[in-house]
Amino acid sequence: PVVEEPPVVEEPPVVEEPPVVEEPPVVNKNLALGKTAYSSSDENDYLQEENAIDGDAATRWSSEYSDSQWLYVDLGEITPISRVVINWERAAAKKYRVLVSNDLKKWYTMFIETNGRMGELEHVFSSVGARYVGVLGEERGTGWGYSIWEFEVYGK
Repeated sequence: PVVEEPPVVEEPPVVEEPPVVEEPPVVNKNLALGKTAYSSSDENDYLQEENAIDGDAATRWSSEYSDSQWLYVDLGEITPISRVVINWERAAAKKYRVLVSNDLKKWYTMFIETNGRMGELEHVFSSVGARYVGVLGEERGTGWGYSIWEFEVYGK
């Protein structure tokens, strides 16, 4: 007997729309707010590092009166960041670096300021994952220590 193959019935191809990939919204939330801050020194008991990340523009951190001083915040986990805002008091750094790290051993410079001044200064850089974000004062602009009203960190 002759065996006939059943006819091949092809289904029309299914045309699927490609998935829509939405960019995450830019987060305008200060990621440093409420986290833990650390510093090389505090001028006194009421000008401590946590004042720089408390969201209160009336409190500040101030260091001892020497050039090489630092402040950093622990974000708690590696977080994408791309902007740091530092609100300097009159005792601002003339020269400083914005730094990031994931292990407190290797620090990477994201921005170098060589003409610092009092007031709010914004530093924008390519997005990077970091757990620790800080500022290293290299040269003071006054005879005082470094003084920061607010140290803010933002991501994407």
